[in-house]
Amino acid sequence: MSDDFPYSYTSSWVHIGLGIYTDREWTLARNLGLEKHVGFFERYLDGVKKHYDTTVDAPPSLLKLQKYDLNNIVIHGKGFAILSALEWVVGKDNFERIARRCLKEYGGRRMSWRDFKKICEKETGENLSWFFEQWVRSNRYLCYQIKSQTSEKVNDGYATVITVKRDLDSIQMPIPVKAVFEDGTEQEKTTDRVAKTSTLRFESQAKLKEAILNPDKNLAMLSEPLPILPSEIPERVEKLPWTGAGESALEVFRLSETHKIDDPGVWLKLGLVLFDGAHYKESLAALKRIVDLKGEKELSFVALVWMGHNEDLLGEREKAIACYREALKYDTGGSMRHDQYGIIINRGWVEERLKMPFERPSKKD
Repeated sequence: MSDDFPYSYTSSWVHIGLGIYTDREWTLARNLGLEKHVGFFERYLDGVKKHYDTTVDAPPSLLKLQKYDLNNIVIHGKGFAILSALEWVVGKDNFERIARRCLKEYGGRRMSWRDFKKICEKETGENLSWFFEQWVRSNRYLCYQIKSQTSEKVNDGYATVITVKRDLDSIQMPIPVKAVFEDGTEQEKTTDRVAKTSTLRFESQAKLKEAILNPDKNLAMLSEPLPILPSEIPERVEKLPWTGAGESALEVFRLSETHKIDDPGVWLKLGLVLFDGAHYKESLAALKRIVDLKGEKELSFVALVWMGHNEDLLGEREKAIACYREALKYDTGGSMRHDQYGIIINRGWVEERLKMPFERPSKKD
């Protein structure tokens, strides 16, 4: 963001957030209720649930579209949520040193979030770009869920396994998980920051009674992922890498298949990234959408060829031949390269596939 962009929006959340944090510490020291401070989280999360774009470091073009209560939702709400999450990441002692240094060096003068980031990294000795890129420079939100929990008798004790999954749109964070056992004892572990699914194992003398995410409620986190809007699907597909999308491609497909999307390019990319992940049935379904749209002949040609590839790999040779023959009806004489596999789709390729089944090629470097 350019330096001439309004300071009050891009940076005031740091000052205000630190003020709210200090007030929270004062409240905690006197054993007073934290309802007011939880309310800041709720303001922010209410904006997230309404699908507001809460990017803090927003470019001017986006800022013009953010027509809601920015002061309460972003500056106060998300600002405090960011600092509370940062305290959990770096530790309370580190964060208190950061707050004191900010007061000493920037008391009475402006401090940008980049200035704040530099202080945080100097005090902790860590590169915190991953944190600020997600919380400050994106519209992502925090959403983790406990997907399974088991507690089984093993020798003289119990072995407990708790599985926690990160939502597709969630910020990647280490999340605290508390296991409460029937004898009143407790244990706490933390999820892997970068893992989509974390499996946490506990050993105890008693059976698991309850598993709690974010037990201290110091992270502003949704308990359920937001429902996807049809208008968001093309952007999600565009962000998927052509190779290596893995389970993310499958999740986007499952979100997409119930919506009416008329852009064949969206379905083509989704079909190909699903193929890359060996999700052949889902790839078939996505590619069929292109043919059903009855759009450009060239795209229908390519879609039918890849449908044939999927059928061949599923062992459905007769269905594959039918796809290849149908593809020839849409042939315009053009070609389409797929460099990740080192192949070129054209009439000659299809005629060869009629003679010999498709075999999955190795990816090209």
